[in-house]
Amino acid sequence: MRSADQQLSEIRLLAKLKAGDHVAFEHFYKQYHLQLYHKILNLVGQEIVAEELLQDLFLKVWDKRHLIDPERSFISYLHRIAKNLIADHYRNLARQIRIERSADIRELHLEDNLDETFPKDLALKAIKEATDTLSEQQRAVFTLSKIEGKSYEEISRQLNISNATIHTHMSRAVKQIREYIRTHHSSALNLALATTLIYLTRQTG
Repeated sequence: MRSADQQLSEIRLLAKLKAGDHVAFEHFYKQYHLQLYHKILNLVGQEIVAEELLQDLFLKVWDKRHLIDPERSFISYLHRIAKNLIADHYRNLARQIRIERSADIRELHLEDNLDETFPKDLALKAIKEATDTLSEQQRAVFTLSKIEGKSYEEISRQLNISNATIHTHMSRAVKQIREYIRTHHSSALNLALATTLIYLTRQTG
């Protein structure tokens, strides 16, 4: 059980976070991200999905920071956001399955005589197009992490920015890339790939 001093310290930090303090945001990210990641992973069963939902969670915390009540339990607030994101994930997954089942089978599967690397080539081309639309900093973070395979710690040293800032840039880059792919690649195949394209680059280089 936390002491009164610890509770008072958290209230003060939450007030700073609510006011837009990046240091306070990084404090809470460091304090809770592993606990939340393991909770999410336990419920979704896939590391890449858990990573994405964790990114979405903290992005939502930052974007909706004006809604934070410093007097109420912050960890309960974080778990509630995680629960809602996981529910949304499964709803979206079910909707995607329905789309795939109703689409023409020719759009869902490659013909036997096509080169087996076609889906990967298509994915990499779509990623390249999408990353060109990112801001300079988002593109740098995405490239270093997803294409060059660098850890957040390595990126932090190279770009001289905090892990929390890297996390924010990555979350926004992922969202923008996914939205670009959905908007500009409308076939059923590309729609099915939209949520996984950004991870294919880990196999390149």
